[in-house]
Amino acid sequence: MRVTVCLCRQHYGRRWKEIWKREGKLKIPSTDVPRWIQDLGIQVVDPTVPPPVEKKRWTLPVPDDPRFCKPTYPNDHPDFHEQKRHIFNLNTYLLEGTKQIKTLTKTQVIEGQPKPLADLIGKVDHPLQDELIQRYIMQANVWNPATYKLPKRINFRLPGWKYKPETGITMGLMMRTLVENLIRLCDMIAVEEYPQVLTERRHTHDHVTWTHFNTQGVPIHVLAHSDHMISSNKPLPLFADEAMIDSSKAIVLPDFYPMSPLIDVKLHNVWREDTCNGWTPEYQFPHVHNFVFLNNDTWPNDRRNARAIMFCLAHCLTQAKKLYGEDVKVLPKPISVNCTHTNGIVFHFVNFQLNTLDFENQEGVKNIAWIDSCRMYRKILPKRAMLNKTEYKDYNPVAFQMFKARYLHGLVK
Repeated sequence: MRVTVCLCRQHYGRRWKEIWKREGKLKIPSTDVPRWIQDLGIQVVDPTVPPPVEKKRWTLPVPDDPRFCKPTYPNDHPDFHEQKRHIFNLNTYLLEGTKQIKTLTKTQVIEGQPKPLADLIGKVDHPLQDELIQRYIMQANVWNPATYKLPKRINFRLPGWKYKPETGITMGLMMRTLVENLIRLCDMIAVEEYPQVLTERRHTHDHVTWTHFNTQGVPIHVLAHSDHMISSNKPLPLFADEAMIDSSKAIVLPDFYPMSPLIDVKLHNVWREDTCNGWTPEYQFPHVHNFVFLNNDTWPNDRRNARAIMFCLAHCLTQAKKLYGEDVKVLPKPISVNCTHTNGIVFHFVNFQLNTLDFENQEGVKNIAWIDSCRMYRKILPKRAMLNKTEYKDYNPVAFQMFKARYLHGLVK
């Protein structure tokens, strides 16, 4: 027989069984302690068994460290209620804008500005006023050394164009820088002619006020936020006289039947029944004179004005409850307030006068609000280039004149 590779091949299965029979037994070393070690009294410890370790409970080095706080739930809030209520805050978007806010607040809206403020425009000026304001604009938009990551630019006229990531001055920082400089300039101008402003006015930042009222039988809570608040130790002079207040009785408010004007106001479980103006009872400057909030959004101007009117109502209503009691039904004397809201380019002005607290009935005397706006300058963004090619043109001095008139209201006789 010829010896071939196939015949010389070994049977691996048979060979594996032979090796396993010969060497497959596990040889476990003896763990018995030798006799002579036991005679010496040496304690032998089994190395395979770890020694017992006393576990200590770890405690936070800082008791209120927010990184290790327990998750909170809405029902854990101290102001949580099972019954939901309508809450109007900074993010409430009214689809119908001022038309809808007229019915909610029982307000007559007038385009323009009241006569007492129109008479104050250009009455008190600074010789370098326009030059300073233009420098403020450049400081807010260009000269600020802050560098933050900016949001992605989108140009709907160039749908296929992709902008490079950029760093620079954010929208919020630009608005805060400009408004703070304008308020400081108003202080400089007013203190020269009217030094009593130092003792009659106070400034507050990031002010929050909340109150509530019933409209058409439904309670609504308002949480008003202000980036800058100017308060005084005496009430603000009124905008409308008795004849104008009586003429508001003939105004017919919009009717949204069968739809409720509260359709855009969201329901929440967290709300408070009390009223707070943001200050302690001992505060000597509780009368709201002028408040400013920044429009860091892309809303239409009509929706922004509606939000400002509601905030004006909240401040006037809070002041009325502090003066005449929480359950006041008839307002002994009207209350007025100034409001300015801006995106750093266009300034919107709202002047509000609270004449009635009867929001259940759409007839009778109405509250009055004046709305006006003015562009301070034009900001021309480049079409395809980087933002450092932005142009600033057409400075309008009337915008600051209107802003300053709100500040001087109550000082100039």
